[in-house]
Amino acid sequence: MISVINRLPVFCITLFLIFCTFSHVRSANAYDDEVVGVVERRVITKSFVESVKDVFGFEGYDDALDFIVNSYVILEFASKSGISLSRDEIDSLIEKIHRASIKDVEYELLKKGMTLDEYRNLIKAKKISDELFFYVVGVNFISDEEILKFYNKNKDKIERNFEKRYVLYREIKNTGDKSKEKEENFYNISEFSSLGWVRRGELMKQFDDAIFSAPSTGFSVINTDDGTKIIFFIKDIFKPDFSNLKDDPAFRDFYIKQKYKEVFERWVDAQKQKMFIEIKNKKVN
Repeated sequence: MISVINRLPVFCITLFLIFCTFSHVRSANAYDDEVVGVVERRVITKSFVESVKDVFGFEGYDDALDFIVNSYVILEFASKSGISLSRDEIDSLIEKIHRASIKDVEYELLKKGMTLDEYRNLIKAKKISDELFFYVVGVNFISDEEILKFYNKNKDKIERNFEKRYVLYREIKNTGDKSKEKEENFYNISEFSSLGWVRRGELMKQFDDAIFSAPSTGFSVINTDDGTKIIFFIKDIFKPDFSNLKDDPAFRDFYIKQKYKEVFERWVDAQKQKMFIEIKNKKVN
């Protein structure tokens, strides 16, 4: 009895800390629990959309909401079709994704306003959708013949996305001495360093835009917030063809993602027509 009594204060303190942590999360984000949607029997609140946006890193509220709706559609389809995953399978997958214990993941989720069970459902939907994707598109969709058809159909877009540019660069710090700046030849190529071959999307957006907005080889300049001038020199441009891309893992990943949008999302939209879905003032049956 004495040992139990001694443990009570620790237990109470633990509960208090958990309550404070959770209360802080909700108040810090000023979440509003307005119901913004329903998918069959699953309710979506504004606070949940905000937490999903935070946890998954969506740029916009609508993107997070669409992700939740699609996830719930998958879960409803799986439930009606007898597709299931055990909690152990889901937790194992979560631990692999985060490279952390399930308890550590739960703690981080609570700080962002999401429970572990809510997160489990979304990861479960993602896992099921990956498996359904291969069922919908067929096992042969990754064959060379199918990839070639995709390339020929989207050649211009693919060449633009996978184009490489050989880039030299130079950083010019703002010294405040205008006379000295006028004397110096900022565009002296011998003073430039090499970035090498760069593909669209590999650098931060500001650099990416400067390098790939240039219509041809030549100079492109940006000014950073701290006043530094960065000069890029596009020395050469390489536009790949199918022979260069067909075994490129990045291209195959691009192909799979595009196929997902082209085929699987259309399948998901078809499932939505069979379910009761209401988003704010918009209703889908």
